[in-house]
Amino acid sequence: MTGMESELSLATYGIVALAAFAGALLASMSGTGSSLLIAPVLVPLIGVKALLPVIAVGSLFGNIARAWVYREWIDWKLFIKVGLPAAPGVFVGVLIYDWLPQSSLLAIFGIFMIASLPIRRWTDNLKLKPNPAGVAAGSFGFGIIAGSVPLGGVVLVAMLLGFGLRGGAILGTDATISVLTNLCRVSGFTSVDLLDFQLVTLGLIIGVMTVPAAYIGRYMVVRMGVNIHTKLLDGVVILTGCYFLFEAAKAWLNDTP
Repeated sequence: MTGMESELSLATYGIVALAAFAGALLASMSGTGSSLLIAPVLVPLIGVKALLPVIAVGSLFGNIARAWVYREWIDWKLFIKVGLPAAPGVFVGVLIYDWLPQSSLLAIFGIFMIASLPIRRWTDNLKLKPNPAGVAAGSFGFGIIAGSVPLGGVVLVAMLLGFGLRGGAILGTDATISVLTNLCRVSGFTSVDLLDFQLVTLGLIIGVMTVPAAYIGRYMVVRMGVNIHTKLLDGVVILTGCYFLFEAAKAWLNDTP
């Protein structure tokens, strides 16, 4: 069940479209961030249970656009090494997402988003040279995260940074792997009845708005200082993580007799 009880207004679709454009602009410049801005807009409208399914639909089209923009820099060998083992992990993550109560999902989202900052800082200069079994296991774990929380992109970017990718290579490779994982997410959420026509429509709106954002982001990424963009994205992550923790606390208090 998605938790939606009424039709959404045209104004609501417009607000979602604007938030999606802003989030996609961040994602196009960093490889992650789209779901961070759109999440606080969507949760009050559709509930946390429907959040990741909608994001999965929008992210699918957004990553297709971003993969095309950065197509000449894609590392296809890493796509095979990381993407293929991640795919079955996504379906496991979807089952976990479907099983967890909404209050727990909110708390997990908040903790994961805030914890992603030190994780990313730690991996910025990390050089990974694992054996094939290690890569497959880590990629499967990433797939579980991608299927169960809206910030799996942070884990993927951290992995690709560890493999030495930078600039357009990390953006293009991340987008290509994300196309595969989002295909798995959409399939998985449909199979457990977490996607309906209205949610797919919202996801399509989000996806359409990411196309112009991908091209504008490519223009800006060359001109915006890395430090400025990193600080902006970090601020969004912290604020959104705090928002999720606040909503989780309210949900738990309301459930207390």
